[in-house]
Amino acid sequence: MCNITSLAQPLFGVIVPSPNPGQNVGKILQQQEELAQRGQELYESCIRSKIEVGNDGKIVAIDIELGEFEVDETVMGATDWLFKT
Repeated sequence: MCNITSLAQPLFGVIVPSPNPGQNVGKILQQQEELAQRGQELYESCIRSKIEVGNDGKIVAIDIELGEFEVDETVMGATDWLFKT
């Protein structure tokens, strides 16, 4: 299920907190890869066809739990809403 809230081109990355002392860095990296893969899957299956035309150079931030996304000219603009929920 995808909730479409905006349009853009993909920029795949994962925002995660820094590891705490004693955390398994390998496991954190694996989790980051899984999150990026989920974002890629959502983009390809639900978002790309809606935003491909007319949005070259823009950035899309995807909430992988809700399938919602936002688009902006900057990373900060695209991701700002993620931290307000």
